Amino acid sequence: MNPLLITFLLCLLPCFPAKDTINFDESVADGEVIVSGGENFSLGFFSPGVSSSNRYLGIWYTKVSVQTIVWVANRDNPINDTSGVLSFDSHGHNLVLRCCPGKNTTAMTANTTPLWSTNISASSSLVLGNKSMARLSDLGNLVVLLHQEPTKNSDENDLVWWESFDHPTDTVLPFMRFGLDRNTGMNNVVVPWKSPADPAAGDSSYYLDPNGSPELMLYRGRTKWWRGGMWNGIRWSGIPNMSYRFIFNSTYVSNEASRPSSMESSDLTIVSRIYVDSSGYLRRATWNDRRGRWNEFWYVPKEPCDYYGRCGPNGNCDPYRGAGEFECSCIPGFEPKITTDWSMNDGSGGCARKKRSETASSCGNGKEFVTLKNAKVPDTTIRGQLQVGMDLNMCRQECLGNCSCTAYTSSNLSSGIGCVMWHGDLLDTRMFANGGQDFDIITATANFSSDNKLGQGGFGSVYKVWDLWKEGRALEMMDSSSMALESHFDQVMRCIHIGLLCVQESPADRPTMLNVVFMLGNATSALSSAKKPAFILKMNSIDSNSSVTAVRPEIPSMNNMSMSDLEAR
Repeated sequence: MNPLLITFLLCLLPCFPAKDTINFDESVADGEVIVSGGENFSLGFFSPGVSSSNRYLGIWYTKVSVQTIVWVANRDNPINDTSGVLSFDSHGHNLVLRCCPGKNTTAMTANTTPLWSTNISASSSLVLGNKSMARLSDLGNLVVLLHQEPTKNSDENDLVWWESFDHPTDTVLPFMRFGLDRNTGMNNVVVPWKSPADPAAGDSSYYLDPNGSPELMLYRGRTKWWRGGMWNGIRWSGIPNMSYRFIFNSTYVSNEASRPSSMESSDLTIVSRIYVDSSGYLRRATWNDRRGRWNEFWYVPKEPCDYYGRCGPNGNCDPYRGAGEFECSCIPGFEPKITTDWSMNDGSGGCARKKRSETASSCGNGKEFVTLKNAKVPDTTIRGQLQVGMDLNMCRQECLGNCSCTAYTSSNLSSGIGCVMWHGDLLDTRMFANGGQDFDIITATANFSSDNKLGQGGFGSVYKVWDLWKEGRALEMMDSSSMALESHFDQVMRCIHIGLLCVQESPADRPTMLNVVFMLGNATSALSSAKKPAFILKMNSIDSNSSVTAVRPEIPSMNNMSMSDLEAR
């Protein structure tokens, strides 16, 4: 062959870039592929797994060596051969997927039953024709566009008619808007595959619940399985280890123009996704090209306290209480509804308000707030009330004056304006080792009164002794007129010390009655250091001297610069 001809043909190759657009009069048949402009994503037909012969129209990563599907058009209507064709309908309104032409036809016809359509509502008299086109973007979004000529007031040529980001399957991609579209009333819901080889809709779902202060929710069937918490102006309150600007920037903007939430990538070179697997778990993963695999660095639910309502109404789940210790407890002012269930490590029945505190919790009087720190605040979608214009002080006064108010917290940690108040039971509360959010629970003041004795609904004396003990002023609790303190100093301090040992937070740290008798009768025996009583709610780091070892998980890659991927040597 003439060398000049070969050179000419080679020069022509770059002139034909991968096609990313489907025009009105064009189609995509099985075996043909549409590739986005930067070659990040591809659109075409595929078969899931090695054993399935069914064909589906989908979008996948072009440069990821392990085929990873991020969107499927006909997930519930597979094609059993390679006759599938994607094209516009005769009016140019919709992209339509058809297959299986009749025996006497050689091409797809308008009468062939569609397996999938963009389902855009438009008047049948409106013929768009060659004004319609579809384009696959480098974000993985298939967009149907209506071409418009520029006007004096606008340089926009194309109007978005439909986009796949509004109709996800099992995956949330960076820059995908997520949540309720207030213009259309539609909420995009992520639904997993039925199995790794079947893209049909599974029985789980993941979406942004618009009620209360909107929250990320993961369902199994019709049951809440995990809750991501409300948006607090910085992050989702139930996902503290997904810190602000940590590889991906979570955003939430409440307006009428678009869906409120999105995950934006701070590094476009990182291939990342959020997806719900066929078992119903929500996962976040990044592609490691060097190792040729996905690095799944986070998933939920993972630990017992991740599961929705683990400790029932008004219960609090704390996974860091100690090895072998039941993670459930009641929030201040409440006690287990069914004590026999709790003794068997079943807190699902939750807690009820203590009877002794009911009369003390009347409106306005006899109430105060206890702060639960580093917590996942309760579910706002059921009994939460969002107050956009109130600061925390206003919210506090409003809650005190409302007979049904049980707790409040800030709804915007960034600006300090806005709060959420709860009325009735508090659901799905838990503690975190790092992060979380503070919220204030209303309780009877009498619980902290010295007049209300320990064992009779109160712990005021213990509260005061613990503070004085830490400050070296425990003797101030004694009545100086009742005994010569100087001559009995050691005995008094020893009795206080033993008393504090008996009310430590962890039951495993508390002495038995036999040990108490021994310590009281042997003045020379050594006493261990007293730790915080059970009523103190602030999450402190685990004491190295504790007889109970509790392991707090280390959260990798919190330097906002990298992602940890553990690998054995």
